[in-house]
Amino acid sequence: MKNAITIIRNYRTQALELFDTFSAEQLNLIPEGFNNNILWNLGHLITSDQQIWYRASHQPYRINKEFIETFRRGTKPEQAYDQAQIQQVKGYMIHTIDDFVADYNSGLFKEYTNWTPLVGGEVTSLDEAIAFSAFHHGLHASAINRIRKFIR
Repeated sequence: MKNAITIIRNYRTQALELFDTFSAEQLNLIPEGFNNNILWNLGHLITSDQQIWYRASHQPYRINKEFIETFRRGTKPEQAYDQAQIQQVKGYMIHTIDDFVADYNSGLFKEYTNWTPLVGGEVTSLDEAIAFSAFHHGLHASAINRIRKFIR
C-alpha cells in the first residue's frame, strides 16, 4: 500500500503545479477531439479514489456528494468550472490522500466489495484498489499531458 500511495501523492503534488502554471480558462480548455479538460481529469481522480476506497469499503465519502456527481465516471464538463470549484479540486488533491492514509492506519476499512474496472481484472481488496488507483492516475496523467499540448 505504501508504495502505491507514494506514487499517487507524488503525482498529485506535481499536478498542483498546474494550478499555478495555467489560468482558469486554460484549466477549463477542452481541445477539439477531447471530452474533458485538466480540471475534470483531476476531479475525476479524486472522485474515483473515494468510490473505490470508501464506497467499496462501505464507508462514507470524505468529500461532498456534489463533487462526486460532478466528476464521476461517465460525466464531462457541462460548463466551465468556476473559481470555487477550481479551489475545491486543488484543496482535495492532497487532503484526501492524507485523510485516506489516516483512515487506513486507524483500521477503518474492514470489508470490501469486489468490482471490475473498464480496464484490468476484478479488484477484490482495498490494497488492490490502491494499486489500481496508481495505474488510474497514470492514465489520466497521460490525458492531461495530451491536453496541455493544446494550451497556448
